[in-house]
Amino acid sequence: MMKQQNYTSLAESKERKNFPGLPLLLLLLLLALVTSGIVGFILGNNSEPPSLGQIIDTILLAPDLPSAGETIHLTGRVFYTDGTPAASRSLELHSDPLRTVTNSDGGFLFSNVPEGQHTIYVLNSDGTSAAQKELEIVRDSSAETAVSVDMKTGGGYIIELSVDVRILEIEIELDNGTLFINPDRICYEDKDGMVTTPAGTASIRDGVIVTPGGNVYLPDGNVVLPGGGVNDPTYIILTDDTVLTNRQFSSGEINVSADGMVTLPDGTAIHPGGVILTPDGETEMTGQGGVIIGDGIVTPIGSGEGRNDAFSAGMDRKPEPSVPSLSGESDNPVRPDIPVVPAESTESNTGQNESSPIPGTSVNPDASGVGGEEENAGGQEGSGDGGGSIPEDSDKGSLHVEGEQKDGGYISWEQNSVIDLFYNPQTGENEKIAPGSSGFYRFRLKNTRKEKLTLILYLKEAAGSSYLPLKFTLKPLGLEENAKSGSLAEGNTLTLNAVLEEGEEAVYQLDWEWPFESGMDETDTAAGKQGGSYTLNLSIHAEGGG
Repeated sequence: MMKQQNYTSLAESKERKNFPGLPLLLLLLLLALVTSGIVGFILGNNSEPPSLGQIIDTILLAPDLPSAGETIHLTGRVFYTDGTPAASRSLELHSDPLRTVTNSDGGFLFSNVPEGQHTIYVLNSDGTSAAQKELEIVRDSSAETAVSVDMKTGGGYIIELSVDVRILEIEIELDNGTLFINPDRICYEDKDGMVTTPAGTASIRDGVIVTPGGNVYLPDGNVVLPGGGVNDPTYIILTDDTVLTNRQFSSGEINVSADGMVTLPDGTAIHPGGVILTPDGETEMTGQGGVIIGDGIVTPIGSGEGRNDAFSAGMDRKPEPSVPSLSGESDNPVRPDIPVVPAESTESNTGQNESSPIPGTSVNPDASGVGGEEENAGGQEGSGDGGGSIPEDSDKGSLHVEGEQKDGGYISWEQNSVIDLFYNPQTGENEKIAPGSSGFYRFRLKNTRKEKLTLILYLKEAAGSSYLPLKFTLKPLGLEENAKSGSLAEGNTLTLNAVLEEGEEAVYQLDWEWPFESGMDETDTAAGKQGGSYTLNLSIHAEGGG
């Protein structure tokens, strides 16, 4: 029988002994070459310089997310019942949690929020819930109005939107473990660039629009949310609904700095907080209804005026100006906000108000850090009323609070109004705030109730306010013997007791002074160098009877 033998030559045998893993090595080498080619392609594409004007950012693609047309950017501001911003508070929107933290102005942004059932939470520092409310967002192509906010039976809110609403701005008030949305303080933008505020509607085609919350809507459709100060995060919502954070950005000839300042081609600067500085040195404010800036003119929305006078238009929340240097030079005005926040009426069983605040008028002393018990500062749920436009009781009237305007007239304070304390009505200019400077502000109280009112006025620095070594004097005009003077440093409160007879009105004057020689040179120097805003709270408590 013949057998076939397989054999190799001696040379082949030696070759295999020298390279036993040659096939495997060749395979690994091939894989390495392919991998290197892929990596080189990726690195090459990412290392090339971008074309001019290109925005480079990381975009994560996730499955099953709703398209941009089905979502909304939900932004706004959160306040306590005394009108101060709820700064640095953690917010969550469930079911799939979206998280954010409020800025110094109480502002927040939840981007690309889908329709459906949600719950919004305001958290304590330990992560527990301080307040929460169910929130349903629905779109309705047949809706008669673009946006409506209504309370649902059993609690919670339903926000009904037309299909073209893109951005919604709301105001939230925190009150005793719950929260309220003010339906009268809604702003929104649709996909055609029409921006609606409580004062009316304007188009981005006609100029740059700044809403009462300080958000800036640019003519090309991009939107800047600069927050309340330069240290707050700046969000930029692009036309494709991508959101950038703290990015320097150009929109045509409009430049946006990383800290949120928007500079227009003519040099007009829109600072965080809604402070507008024009090239001629004028300072403008957004007011209660927002403004539109076109051809170098700042016009209140819903008004035919060519200039937004900060008083006649009604000031809104405080800006974030810097404290002037000791030389008195300042790029931005330093202004307080002095809110008069109405308190809820607490009628007794007998129907008398002898120990309760006047409906819609008083500010809870607790809200200003002064002793108090069971009163509730802040507007009542569903009320669009302001602190100066107090609804009349048909039988008893009310207490009206009015602030002096630049023309010498008076206008009702709105809830959480901002007034220009450092404006000098005698010179028509904002005072330079420095050692040796002084000034005053006047407001008027009118009692239309059919009874005498006993008043307590509280003046206090707001929590978190920058420090200025100012001395204040609060007095009824013409009755200097009843004046109360002092400093508000270290949490001090200045109080003034007063009485208004039935039908009486009285003008009050708040004097301020930075003593030239306070004896605290180091403190004065530090105050002149600090940043931030100086904020005062003026609270008025009224009791009827007697």
